[in-house]
Amino acid sequence: MTKKNHRIRAFRIAFYASFAAFVAAVSLLLKLSERLPFVAPVISSPADKMSDLFLAMTNIITSFSTGLLGALGFLLVSGPKVNRGPTIKWFAFASGFFAAISTFLGYMVYEGIFDMLQEGMFGIDVPRVMLARYGQFYTFLLAFLLFGDFAIQSFEVEGGHENQPKSAVN
Repeated sequence: MTKKNHRIRAFRIAFYASFAAFVAAVSLLLKLSERLPFVAPVISSPADKMSDLFLAMTNIITSFSTGLLGALGFLLVSGPKVNRGPTIKWFAFASGFFAAISTFLGYMVYEGIFDMLQEGMFGIDVPRVMLARYGQFYTFLLAFLLFGDFAIQSFEVEGGHENQPKSAVN
């Protein structure tokens, strides 16, 4: 194995380790925040405010998933036309698949909230909405992780062809 391959492998391992540390830190922060006392002013219609906040968070994750699909498309079609191996293409495909699933689950959250509001009720602990909400978030995280690995591998392949003449790249 060359020195460059060791460096790329170390970078990928560092990427996965930092991603795992980030997920662990966010999880710990969420668990700690549940123990803090909650004091808030009384609002006139808590269900309306809660549904607005809930939909805004769903929209943010949907926007991130859509942006990830755009970045994936940009990386696939831009730059030098090098032959990426099938492993790299599978990371790209899997990232796009999970980003699309995340976007669909965001739609399912929206539909669930819409149905509840039509019935004159709202609750975030309804299984149909809660499952779609968690699914949307975790499929986005998985899509982001796979996209990061795809980007690392893609830049490594493209970087290896920088010093070659253009006829050797095609």
